[in-house]
Amino acid sequence: MTFKRWFALLATFGLGSAAHADQLRYLPHGEDALTAIYQSITDAKKTIDLTYFIYEPCHTSTRVITDLLLEKAKSGIKVRVLLDSFLHTNEIHEQIALEMQSAGIEFRSYNKTYKYSLMANHRSHVKLLLVDGREYITGGRNIGDDYFSLSSGVNFIDRDVWVRGASASQARAGFEMLWKSSLSSKVRITNVGKKSWSSLCSEKSKVSAKEKMKLRSFVRSKAQKTLAKLPVRECAKVQFIIDDPRFMSVLTSEPRNETGYTPYMNSDRLRHKAATREFVRFLNRTTSRLEVENWSYIPTEDMRTAFQNLRAKKIKVEVVTNGSAAAGGFIDPGFDHILAQSSAADNQGSQVVLQMPRSGLMTDRHALTPKSAEFKLHGKVAIRDRNTSLVGSFNIDPRSYHTNLESFVIVDNCSAFATDIRAPITGLKHTYIEAQKNPNTINSQSPAQIHRVLGWLMYNFL
Repeated sequence: MTFKRWFALLATFGLGSAAHADQLRYLPHGEDALTAIYQSITDAKKTIDLTYFIYEPCHTSTRVITDLLLEKAKSGIKVRVLLDSFLHTNEIHEQIALEMQSAGIEFRSYNKTYKYSLMANHRSHVKLLLVDGREYITGGRNIGDDYFSLSSGVNFIDRDVWVRGASASQARAGFEMLWKSSLSSKVRITNVGKKSWSSLCSEKSKVSAKEKMKLRSFVRSKAQKTLAKLPVRECAKVQFIIDDPRFMSVLTSEPRNETGYTPYMNSDRLRHKAATREFVRFLNRTTSRLEVENWSYIPTEDMRTAFQNLRAKKIKVEVVTNGSAAAGGFIDPGFDHILAQSSAADNQGSQVVLQMPRSGLMTDRHALTPKSAEFKLHGKVAIRDRNTSLVGSFNIDPRSYHTNLESFVIVDNCSAFATDIRAPITGLKHTYIEAQKNPNTINSQSPAQIHRVLGWLMYNFL
């Protein structure tokens, strides 16, 4: 059963009649999100617009989604795809472009630049699928097996939301802004001839036709049951917030502050960096309680001040974050070190910061999840005063605050939707309590000096 049929059924019983309300489904699990993405693309009648930071073409889930996009484009649906270019090799990025363009998909790359240039640090971290200009999926998930609990290694527990209603016009305007940005460009194909993905993907990540068919059949067979279990919420005030790429090029006239310098994220720049501005405002408007689940907890500048002010007012703040956020690169222990420092520093007064264990206890499994799968947090959600919620791509760290394009949905004064978000957070808190009973799961590694230095550099210069 499609999304549209579900909402028609709700209307029949008088459950979908709130005037001008957006309809929302929270997607807390990988299986939920993959099914919703697949079904939304399947249901598209006119247009599909898609933009993501990570789009892993050598993963089974991505191949299934790509095949579906190709089918829709060939059937006459207008499809536009905008991908950040940073994490792809030139060859793979060109192959994605060639494959999509050959089917009639309009494809652009965001901020295609040399990896060691100063501009390379600016990325689009936005995750958005927009269908027919009327409904969209957004949140923290990228497109890859590790975001849908399909990887044999580390998987990410993440959160998305499906929305249909008036706020889709804001999502549509946001996509158009990115699509028309001077930093979004067509990809020039330099390689000769079309290569197969089997020749471009590593041996470990090659995807067979059998694997694609198995996953596609799984999603199709589970779609009705998966969507039926997800409650539909009617919320009257929903906003889609997205950064304007022009914030990077703002030349400020703002005078220096009392410490003798002009902050990079000053009022001139914040006029375009809407996600940073509205995230801080979301924190500052808390009056009784703030609940947060986030991949990281490294608040900087106005974010740090906002948390300090909440503690000064003795407002209850609960943050659930990773004990080890990064995935294993050389600089990752430096990030984890500053994450541990920030979490410990703010774990005081009316604020509690819970760092989830590095191993074992967190899970988001379904029938196709490999036995060897492990899990880390990747969601970026918050609940203010029990009734106002935020779901998006914004990490509590310097990159999201200063550097990346980010987006999120704010759902104001809708306690039912806030309850949907709270349930998984409560589950994580119970997992944390269980982990404290086993000393082997508690994060206790001491970083090397080089990683301490790297952590300091990342905090101060990202």
